[in-house]
Amino acid sequence: MFEDEDDELDSFEEEYYDWRNTYEFWFPKELVYGSESILYDFYKTKYTSIITELIPEIRELLYLHYPETETELRPHIVDIIEKRLEDICVRMLIDLFVLFHYEQNGFYLKEKYPELEKWTTLYGTPHVPFKNMTETFEKLNLTREQKRGIIEELYKDEHFMDRKARHRGEFIHAVQKVIFKHYPLLDTLSSDGWIVFSALIHGEFFEYKYHFDILGTFIAFKLPAEDIQLTYAELQKKFDVIYEERLSMSKDNL
Repeated sequence: MFEDEDDELDSFEEEYYDWRNTYEFWFPKELVYGSESILYDFYKTKYTSIITELIPEIRELLYLHYPETETELRPHIVDIIEKRLEDICVRMLIDLFVLFHYEQNGFYLKEKYPELEKWTTLYGTPHVPFKNMTETFEKLNLTREQKRGIIEELYKDEHFMDRKARHRGEFIHAVQKVIFKHYPLLDTLSSDGWIVFSALIHGEFFEYKYHFDILGTFIAFKLPAEDIQLTYAELQKKFDVIYEERLSMSKDNL
């Protein structure tokens, strides 16, 4: 029995070090080289449980936003879809972990996030009202479940807006649904912390949109698998040619 437990522990630690070595460049250097126990604790107590929920949640959304990605069967393209999806989820969890670490340990966020002032203008508005929401939460003494419900209601309005805004709202909602479940620390974020939280999730949405706009179009236009190695500019030229051909055919059929 003890040998089995030792084997499981060795396997877990091997997985941890593989993960750490793969993603260490996404962490601040002071965490990678000076706080091994902090990273290990994050991986053991938070990361493994959250990532197993977050990836399927975003994959389901991906298939809704880009249906062609679900029906793609070419192994190399499927692998790329999964790698892009995994990278977005992993980077988001790491970025949020770093934010919570800074908040917990009293770091000055304006030093750690030089773009905080710009983010406040972009994301501290009624449309994405994290700063105002935090102040309201403090005044009303709301529970975490009540906070989550308010945020979910706010983003329902996205369904009546344009496609990009709707996708953004659905992405943010999906992320928050998982993160709120596992991070009671969200209750203690400062106003600046909420702005950073919002900016980080928006940043990953833009990554999601950028990569899957390309992959979705690539699949829809039935380009050969080897073309996936082309640069974005080269792919865009091919997309433009197909767009023009289809537009010409549509005009001919009028």
